[in-house]
Parts: sequence; C-alpha cells; structure tokens
Amino acid sequence: LYLYKNDSADGRVKVSSAYSIDPDPAPAGYGPLASYVSHPEDAGPLGIRPLVDGLKSYLASNSIPERDVPVDLVATAGMREINLNNPSAVEKISASAKSAIAGAGFTPGSVGTLSGRREALYSWTDVNEKQGTFVLGGDTKARGTVEIGGASSQVAFSTEPTDSPNVIKVAINGKDYSVFSMSFLGLGRNSARRDTIPAQAATDGSCCSP
Repeated sequence: LYLYKNDSADGRVKVSSAYSIDPDPAPAGYGPLASYVSHPEDAGPLGIRPLVDGLKSYLASNSIPERDVPVDLVATAGMREINLNNPSAVEKISASAKSAIAGAGFTPGSVGTLSGRREALYSWTDVNEKQGTFVLGGDTKARGTVEIGGASSQVAFSTEPTDSPNVIKVAINGKDYSVFSMSFLGLGRNSARRDTIPAQAATDGSCCSP
C-alpha cells in the first residue's frame, strides 16, 4: 500500500510519496488478491485489512483525518489472468476488498483491475518521473521501460503521435507525450515458470525453462 501527497502550485500538481507498507512478517492468510480466487470472501479481511490498518496507524500518528484519504485499489496482471476464465471471482474479490476498505473507516475510491496498457504506461511514468524527465525546463530524454512482473511483462516508450491503439497520449507538466504501451499477459516470471512445468514433465526436464 502506498500513500501519496498532492501539492498544487501555479496550476500544476506535484505528487510525492508519503508512506508505504508491506507487512513483514506477513500475517497468516495474507497474499496477493489473485491468491483468493478459490475463497474470494477472504480477500478483504486477509489481504486488504492488514494494509489499511497500517495506514490508519500512520494517519493517527500524523494527525491526518481518515476522511481526507480516499483509498484506491488497482489490481494488475494476476487478476487479469483470473478474469479470462472466472470473471465472477474477480468481481467477488473486488467487492470483498472494497468492503474491507470501507469497514476500516476509509472512503473507497476506484476499485478494479488495471488494463495492461495502463500498467505499462504507469510504470513508464514512474521511471521517468524519478529520473527527472518531467521537470519544467529540463532537457532529459524520456527513457523506455521493460518491466517483468509476476503474471505479465510490460514495454513502454515515447514515440511519435499515431492512431495506433497501443499508443496512449498523455500530458504531463504541460508537455504532450505519445507513449507506446503494451503488456504481455502470461509472460511474468511466475506465470512463465508455472506454465513450463507440464512441458518439463513431458520432456523429462529437457525443455528450456525461464
């Protein structure tokens, strides 16, 4: 879970990281949302509640009212994989997560699964923000990104404007960018290894493994 702070000045918005939490050690039953596919009702109590409870403690220690902090939940490729064959499980997992957010006293914001193109775009934006690409008056060239996650891989880079469905147009700090953005579902490190196990068994382990 990540908490971000928005600062506005001269009509522009600056977003900075304020707090993050990843339970360590993880409490019993805690895991990624996709791990609750067979018991979606536990996604909220076991997967989300430990995160928002940690956020509650941080806000209380910094005298920040919970009502001022809407909580968005954005699932990624693991949930996109489930949605291919079991969309009802995705809906139930999302509903359980949303209920946990509200039950902790927060206002649920956007709760759902991010498209692959948006995931690639957001990774590209994060990398280029960190390297100073978007600084006003700067001349740092945008970098392309290749990201390998658990259930998908993403590629994104700035390109010329085009009508391609894989190019997303965004404006950042008053400058327009056309970003080629694509995600490859199933080519994440966990999914790729999982899918090679049957092939290894069928070939006595002689196949290539990622």
